[in-house]
Amino acid sequence: MHAVPYQWVVQTKPGGVILIPWGNAYDNGALARLTVDGHGAAYGPFVDNTVAFMWLRAQRAPRPAVPADLAGAAESATTLHPDAVAFDDYDATFAVGLRVPDVTTKFQDADGGDDDFAFWAFSGPSWARVDVTDGAVTHRVRQQGPRSLWTEIEAAYQWWDKVGHPETGRFGLAVTSDRQYVYLDSPDNPVA
Repeated sequence: MHAVPYQWVVQTKPGGVILIPWGNAYDNGALARLTVDGHGAAYGPFVDNTVAFMWLRAQRAPRPAVPADLAGAAESATTLHPDAVAFDDYDATFAVGLRVPDVTTKFQDADGGDDDFAFWAFSGPSWARVDVTDGAVTHRVRQQGPRSLWTEIEAAYQWWDKVGHPETGRFGLAVTSDRQYVYLDSPDNPVA
């Protein structure tokens, strides 16, 4: 669930706890523990990022097919391995997803070898592809559309690195009558 129904906060007595699965298109695997305060709001940390839940159909992000024609895509290279932002580290994947919540990803086996693959990212008409060849340090990047999705993913990872690799438990969720947002360490520090 990527939005907590505010009615749940209203229906819960102050001091009551709401335990809810939470996620977004990029990362589906966090459990939030919210405590309702006496002012009609709920705040609390993410307590587990190793869980995954089936989304309601209305909340599922579309999974587009990979484009058959890559002609015209902007090309560059990266040394950031896609596993670092979407596979190896649950905390990194969660943090990156906070910065690019509407981006979906896909890993696709390549024809080159057992450990060769393509990492895909999609959002609306924009897509990015990172080609990973076993043992390579630099990876080919192709992006197309109004957004440069791999560039955004790299920036999100760099932000997580710059703030000291916070674990998922340092992030929290705030649900008030007029908005919902994720914060780092304190509700006074929203994650943009």
